[in-house]
Amino acid sequence: MTGRHGRRAPAGLAGESGPAGESGPAGEGGPAGPAGGPGIRLRLMVPADLMDVLALERDLFADDPWTPEMFAEEVAQPSASRLYLVAETAAEDGRPALAGYAGMMFVCGGGQADVLTIAVAASCWGRGIGSALLAALLQAARDHGCAEVFL
Repeated sequence: MTGRHGRRAPAGLAGESGPAGESGPAGEGGPAGPAGGPGIRLRLMVPADLMDVLALERDLFADDPWTPEMFAEEVAQPSASRLYLVAETAAEDGRPALAGYAGMMFVCGGGQADVLTIAVAASCWGRGIGSALLAALLQAARDHGCAEVFL
């Protein structure tokens, strides 16, 4: 899969560091850290997230949404080649609610990664969630030994 609009534009990577106080994604059951401000948590996307992710996908990208099959196939890829994250915030009832998501492909052979998608619910815009998702993807690219990231 290529990026959302098929464009490849390099995003700086070497020597960059994320904003102070940001943590990477928590694994399932792992500790949640600050990401995009108070009350926001980043974690790995799991198949159970797909209904909410698809609803947000249709809201934000109505003209060209990914299909359920595309997302399911991507989320099922091994962690050596793909990373999909969700950002959660607490809903009024206190349960986690989807605030955004992002995905990255690590190019086989190392050295490069592609940001495949990134989205934040309109109700959550301006809270740093997109920046936190992108920072987590860039850190994952560094961790995979990538020197370039394309959008």
